[in-house]
Amino acid sequence: MGLGYKISLGLNLLALAALAAGGWLFLVQGNVTASSDERTGVVVTAPERDLVLSDMRAFLVAVQAIVAAAGAGDIPAVTTAARSVGMAATGQEPVALMGKLPLGLKTLGFATHAAFDTLAQNAEASGDRAAALVELGDVLAMCTACHASYKFVPEASAP
Repeated sequence: MGLGYKISLGLNLLALAALAAGGWLFLVQGNVTASSDERTGVVVTAPERDLVLSDMRAFLVAVQAIVAAAGAGDIPAVTTAARSVGMAATGQEPVALMGKLPLGLKTLGFATHAAFDTLAQNAEASGDRAAALVELGDVLAMCTACHASYKFVPEASAP
């Protein structure tokens, strides 16, 4: 079963569950608000925001480890760092939080986790550290797109 199929299946099951509960629009739109800086504000509780920010820090830690390992020519360390934030790192998010995230953000998030797995697989297969860094650039483009499009707003401070 391919990774793309697993992502698609997961999103489809989430959509079906929300549809069955009458929350289709909420699943697609999420719990969002206008923002003063052109991004979409995603309204979450303070603990949910902390969880998301923790996940983002894990991405950053992995990026630093990948760059350091690639620079040292340590492909096994590249793959270990990339896999640490791959698809295996998903699935622990509370269902309530996943419902608050707009579909575009969920799609970007899952694609980013999957891209880290692909980076690990390709680095392991080729041993090419330069190619791993090029793939990491693609991953960072997804991170940049997400940060340019969304921000997390604690419920208490939402307009």
